[in-house]
Amino acid sequence: MLLASPLRTGASTTPFANKTYGVGALRYELYETYNTQPVTVAAATGYCTSGTPVIDMEELTIAAAHAAMLNGSLTCTQLVQAYNQRIAAYDKLSGLNSIIALSPTALSDAAALDQQLMEYMDSGEALPPLFCMPTLVKDLYDFKGLPSTAGAVALEDNFPTQDCTVIKKIKAQGAIIIAKTTMSEWAFSAVHSIGSVFGVVRNPYDLDRSTGGSSGGTAAGMAANLGLMGFGSDTGSSIRTPSAFASLVGIRPSAGLISRAGLVPLDFYRDTAGPIGRTVTDVATTFGALPGYDPLDTLTESIALFNVTIPDNYTQFLVEDGLQGKRIGVMMNLATRPKYDPEVLAVFLKAVQDMEDAGATIVMNVTLEGNSLGDMDFEPDSHFQQWYVGYGEDGHWETVEGKCALWKESLEQYLATAGSHYKRAVDIFYDGLVHPISIDSVQADLVNYNQSNTYPEGYPNVTCGCRAWYEEPCQGEVSARFTDMLDDNELDVVVFPVQNNPPPYIGDWNASFARNTYLSPMTGTPAITVPMGFTTGGLPTGIMIQGRHWDEPTLFTVAYGYEQATKHRMPSPLFPECTTPNYVPLDDVIVASSDEYNYAYAPLASPLVPQQPVTAAGRRLRGLPAHHGFESGREWGESQQTGHDLKYFN
Repeated sequence: MLLASPLRTGASTTPFANKTYGVGALRYELYETYNTQPVTVAAATGYCTSGTPVIDMEELTIAAAHAAMLNGSLTCTQLVQAYNQRIAAYDKLSGLNSIIALSPTALSDAAALDQQLMEYMDSGEALPPLFCMPTLVKDLYDFKGLPSTAGAVALEDNFPTQDCTVIKKIKAQGAIIIAKTTMSEWAFSAVHSIGSVFGVVRNPYDLDRSTGGSSGGTAAGMAANLGLMGFGSDTGSSIRTPSAFASLVGIRPSAGLISRAGLVPLDFYRDTAGPIGRTVTDVATTFGALPGYDPLDTLTESIALFNVTIPDNYTQFLVEDGLQGKRIGVMMNLATRPKYDPEVLAVFLKAVQDMEDAGATIVMNVTLEGNSLGDMDFEPDSHFQQWYVGYGEDGHWETVEGKCALWKESLEQYLATAGSHYKRAVDIFYDGLVHPISIDSVQADLVNYNQSNTYPEGYPNVTCGCRAWYEEPCQGEVSARFTDMLDDNELDVVVFPVQNNPPPYIGDWNASFARNTYLSPMTGTPAITVPMGFTTGGLPTGIMIQGRHWDEPTLFTVAYGYEQATKHRMPSPLFPECTTPNYVPLDDVIVASSDEYNYAYAPLASPLVPQQPVTAAGRRLRGLPAHHGFESGREWGESQQTGHDLKYFN
């Protein structure tokens, strides 16, 4: 049985780019990503040559890992080695491509924690909540020792001098960063996770399909059990879409609750950071370390502004019958938006029935009503992410962010103190260091940067623009209507599918599917996705649970209650437990070919290998045709070519 149909990678098995990263002997080797061959499950498993792990790694939880450590059957070092083993065996061999680089300090960090483990065992004290939690982080989190590229070749030299705030917080409770994960370049795409640094991420449940974006690498790695916990970021959907497409739990927090300091930004006022895990319990456990004011992130000032009380932990809200007595609104106008998939809708309606069977009161067909800025209601099925500003013939649908394009401003604010030699977005563009799949988004943000809106006479005295949700009138209007909807119907939360369609195929770059993720960033309210089952072919899908500002406790209660009532999470069969079966040499692996491509595979023992440095002139963009390389990059950028041959990009 094949793991997947082939990736397109070219006939050569020789790496074309070896770039010096870090200090001393540490080198980071980059490979072509145009092609690899399909492999059998037996062949992939055969690369687990360092022996069977001392503990079952499939679907391992934080609590199970801690219990094994305290009873003496597992060390922190063994746990990190076991995840490294799975990464080496599966990630590049299968074409999953979720990992960019392994942490150079993970094993030494684990050794230090093993010394602490002995002390905890002697004293009988409980381990810190995140003790020895091997963690995958999206490659826009600053982590000292590895570059923060945001999936972009332009930032290969962007070595941070310190960890971002989130990483500092989880490390303080014992977490270990073991790897950085691939993502869609600059975090623009929600359809695919593809960038110029390390190519495209594939879905662990069907390697012909996408994991969504932009946190696709973290989601793919967590679904394939390559880490104990993962972290992504979410501007429009980037935690929740990949989580739904990979049968995972992912949460977008209330805007301002968790610091984004030290994350390569997409949009300062929309970006959020959050965990992605396999269970609600693990996500809630991790979430407890994250909230709080940070002087490096002014949006966290809203915690004091709204007198928010931050709980000591979020696991206290995990109640097995958490759905009992809850009032849950169903937004069918989201679930049935144009181009919805009937199978996804059927799975969602079954999820609603399951919630009712578990004790929830269901209120169907709730909608946002009213509009103090105009004379038309919010209708997400036809004008999603927009608000009608104005009256009568002069009114029109206005995007809630107006013409505000904050990528340039946000990125340059970050680059001002970052390690990259690039300090201006326009220089990156004109040097040709933008993947063609991102080019339209980059151009649009550069052209529309911070333009103000103008309205005809008679419009309300309002300008939709670049501010926090509680300061910006259009977002504030949507937020007010959302709160009114919950209050008027006496609802605890509302639910709808994360996506109305299954994961798109790799190569379907313009896949049209109805994603229902914008309501949270528009309003600043929190939303969590939980696995709600599978469609034909074993494709995962997720349910969105969204609530009031700062009410993550209720989200966790409802999410946990639904998870325990249904238990839909299932691991992908393509990434089984590492054992030591009879070794299957590569000669026995099926090699596919077609009239257009020949497929060959270059095994990679680890994403990090010692190499000699080469000059920038000796390399070209990963995943791009040769004529889009460094030598002609500026000319290409200046010509603003957009008619690219997409056959190269998967």
